[in-house]
Amino acid sequence: MGTIWFAIWCILTVFQPPNLVTAEEPVCVPGFQSDQLTFSVMRIYLTQGTVLGKVGFSDCTDRTRFLFDTSDKRFVVKTDGVLMVKRPVFLHEGHHDFFIHSWDSQGRKLTIPVSVSMNAADAQVPVLQFPEPGEGLKRRKRDWVIPPLNVPENQRGTYPLKVAQIRSNEDKARKLFYSITGPGADLPPVDRFRMDKQTGNLYVIQPLDREETASYTFLAHAVADGAGQAEDPMEIIVNVIDQNDNKPYFTVEYNANVAEATAIDTEVVKVEAKDDDEPDNLNSDIRYRILNQDPPLPTDHMFEINPVTGSIRVTGRGLDREKYPQYTLTVQAADMAGEGLSAQGKVILTVTDGSSNAPDSGSNVEPNTARVFPDVFFTENNRGPYPIKLIEIRSDEHQKQNLHYSISGPGADQPPVALFTMDRDTGSLYVTQPVDREEAAHYKLQVHAVAESGDHQEVMSVTVKVIDQNDNKPVFTQNTFEGQVAENSVKGSEVIKVEATDADEPDNANSDIRYSILSQDPQLPSDNMFEINSVTGAIRVAGTGLDREKYPQYTLTVQAADMEGEGLSGQAQVILKVVESQ
Repeated sequence: MGTIWFAIWCILTVFQPPNLVTAEEPVCVPGFQSDQLTFSVMRIYLTQGTVLGKVGFSDCTDRTRFLFDTSDKRFVVKTDGVLMVKRPVFLHEGHHDFFIHSWDSQGRKLTIPVSVSMNAADAQVPVLQFPEPGEGLKRRKRDWVIPPLNVPENQRGTYPLKVAQIRSNEDKARKLFYSITGPGADLPPVDRFRMDKQTGNLYVIQPLDREETASYTFLAHAVADGAGQAEDPMEIIVNVIDQNDNKPYFTVEYNANVAEATAIDTEVVKVEAKDDDEPDNLNSDIRYRILNQDPPLPTDHMFEINPVTGSIRVTGRGLDREKYPQYTLTVQAADMAGEGLSAQGKVILTVTDGSSNAPDSGSNVEPNTARVFPDVFFTENNRGPYPIKLIEIRSDEHQKQNLHYSISGPGADQPPVALFTMDRDTGSLYVTQPVDREEAAHYKLQVHAVAESGDHQEVMSVTVKVIDQNDNKPVFTQNTFEGQVAENSVKGSEVIKVEATDADEPDNANSDIRYSILSQDPQLPSDNMFEINSVTGAIRVAGTGLDREKYPQYTLTVQAADMEGEGLSGQAQVILKVVESQ
């Protein structure tokens, strides 16, 4: 009867150092025109399309347009350097800081800090004017549409906060008193808004909650001193602007079954999270992803989730009820299209009997043959401190007699020697230094146990698999690609194909490359004369107006980025010469 082995697993916390980008200072000193940018605004709420100013940048060439990126995706910088608000921004603290990035002609990344601040001295509020009196005034007043006021919910500050001013031209000739009536004023919810009777200043008295009341409609009045009503009442609408103050939440716990014989891409369960922010708004736009799979065996991506629908499907092979009877998935739901507030939920998947059971590889083990233990996983580039305990391997015979443990094989007593060591008394397996998956993806070790009497226990085989980290950026197969494009090329015509490779683990997000065009020079007759297939790297004609005499050559800067376009990146040049039509 074979020796029974068991293991005590260690929980490893892996720290991955951030990528540090250092830009060497060239002779020409390409970069931004200042060390820091500050833009002053007059409102605490910035609407989409608001132009904040211009970013000065030079790469020491004659180019006037550049590719920019921002650390806060609510802001965007156009290729001409104009900084704009892409999505509404509320300056909770009266200012907001972020970074703008660009690249010089050598592809080096340059960064500048940016601060957008509200100038309290210049802060303005809307002035709502009563309509001018005149012939047929009452009939015309029904056609007047006063633009609604927008007040962000949860606005911080010292209350009351001034949000608008109501004025009438009649106040030039006589003394007027202003007031408001209706919901939010003298009707429930009472005293959310008040008006200064002398100046017509409209104030919000306390923070508003869009989930409680999305808008308020009340009337503004102007009354002459001692003469009664000077103006017909004016309708005022206050829209409460949604802030992302509600995180998604799951309403139920999810339990489902998955059969051993389930085919790849089969849906097994669908999760759904809710968000109480404004519907059909970025603040309630949820994306899903799987944060963790327990156990991560036989692979750590046995399942995948549709980020939009929440549908979970089988993506890995090797479902086995006897080995892995249950999987626990930690699922995240994040608003703002996956970049905002988030919540987590658990999905329990029970593996049920199927028609494709494989025989137990350890059910008929012959004497003196190595028994196989489940794989041990360790992340490459772990910063330590070392040694790090991976697992404790024990034989049931240790309860009867003293045993001494040892390991052999590559990484132990064979090159690279002493990468792994084992405590001879406890059977604890240690890794002694950082490992590199690109150097060796796994190490197969033999574990030995010897009694004091000299009796050898059955040999145990354990494999340490190195988990890939995204530590290799894509590299183009050429620094410069050259091709030709005929003047009469029609849209969709392929002119050249670029290719990049990634040394990280194949069939893994760390090596999943996406291509994009960063710049086109010249940007004439349009700046999108060409497009690139993000997956294949094929570049096609996308615009009209190719003219050899006017624009004899185009230079494209193309990028290859791993993690499906969100990770490390490399760049190359594509030179396309415009030739005469056949």
